Amino acid sequence: WYPLLADLREKGMKPSLIATFLYNRAVKIPLIPMMIYYFGWAFTILLTVYMVIFSVIQGSIVGKIVRR
Repeated sequence: WYPLLADLREKGMKPSLIATFLYNRAVKIPLIPMMIYYFGWAFTILLTVYMVIFSVIQGSIVGKIVRR
C-alpha cells in the first residue's frame, strides 16, 4: 500500500485522504461474518460505523496539521 500511496501523493492526493484510507484499512470486509458470529450484529455494525466516522475525523485533523 505504501508505494501506491507515495505515488498518489506525488500526483497530488491530499494527506487527509491518505490518513483516512490508512485508518479505514482496519475495516476487514472478509472478517465481518466472523465478527458477527462472535460478537453479534449490533456490535459489528456499531464498530464498523464508528471506525468509518473516526477515519474521516482523523483525516480532517491530519489535513489541518499538515496545512500548518
